[in-house]
Amino acid sequence: MIYSKWKPATGQYDYFESSEQHGIGDDLSTPRLAQFSPIGVASVDAGRHLPASAHAVGSGPDAKGCVVPIARSALGTITNIVSKEALYFIGGLATMWLIFRYKK
Repeated sequence: MIYSKWKPATGQYDYFESSEQHGIGDDLSTPRLAQFSPIGVASVDAGRHLPASAHAVGSGPDAKGCVVPIARSALGTITNIVSKEALYFIGGLATMWLIFRYKK
């Protein structure tokens, strides 16, 4: 089975291949994803986990097979330095400022 993992630094996907076999028309099980927000799962967290048996087979511009979640470290320092709660607080303050500014 082929897996694709997006690399934000290059804008391309790395391809991995595992020894798993699935028949044509067989549905894969629904992955269990941790939900951090009431509206769902972040797109960078969505996808199937890469099996331990997978090995790199190349890269390219398009996703092939199953998509693997992106490592948070690949998204840049903002997600590593600033906590989720701090970003919500800053967003809330900015929203309140906009409401009061344009309400006048």
